[in-house]
Amino acid sequence: MILSMHRTTAFAGSQATATCADCGMPAGGNFCSSCGADLRADAPSILGSARRTFPVVYLQLLRSPILRTVALAEDKTYREHLSFLLTAIGINGFLRFYQLSLFWNMRL
Repeated sequence: MILSMHRTTAFAGSQATATCADCGMPAGGNFCSSCGADLRADAPSILGSARRTFPVVYLQLLRSPILRTVALAEDKTYREHLSFLLTAIGINGFLRFYQLSLFWNMRL
């Protein structure tokens, strides 16, 4: 679920506050003010759950490597660790092979 509700009892009338499932910051409205995530539960999406795809996670890791890595490690709903690792190794291997083939073509 993208939007999670927590009850706070600090006030006499317990008020519900929402937190963003992506960054954990308090959120109100349709979008998170910190990361811009769409908080609507029934939001139409062309890509489905595009928040967990390789390019999105990779760009998030580039923005804040330590914080995002720790957040992904502690997130019990994120189950694509092995898929992310294998995709990264595959892309790295492809780029290395391409670089090596360019090197050998220059030598010939």
